[in-house]
Amino acid sequence: MRHSYVLPLGVLAVILAFCMWNARSMTGCTDRWSNQLNRVESLAMEDRWQDAGEALAESYADWQRLQTYLHIVSRHEVADNAESMYRRAAVCTDEQDLKELQTELSDLRHQLGLLAEMEQCNLRNIL
Repeated sequence: MRHSYVLPLGVLAVILAFCMWNARSMTGCTDRWSNQLNRVESLAMEDRWQDAGEALAESYADWQRLQTYLHIVSRHEVADNAESMYRRAAVCTDEQDLKELQTELSDLRHQLGLLAEMEQCNLRNIL
């Protein structure tokens, strides 16, 4: 009788381990992207628009690299919104509009925070 519980408990342990790994991985990614966006904002504030545009392009490329993973483990709506915000931020850097860029980057950092928050193992996300 006890052996009949081993396989289901093993499967649950694997699922829990994956969930915890995914939460940590997502937090690491979103922290990295937020730091990249902070750098973009700093460069723009120094009136180094070309460098800011290049830094944003690098952050966007990093973001794009994980799109398949993000669409598997997170809600498409949140990832799609962040994608749109990246594109609007790129327009702001092209137009050298600091106020709009700061607004977009702030919204984008918040959206990235939502991605990480949704993957955390906590009671609010389980219920």
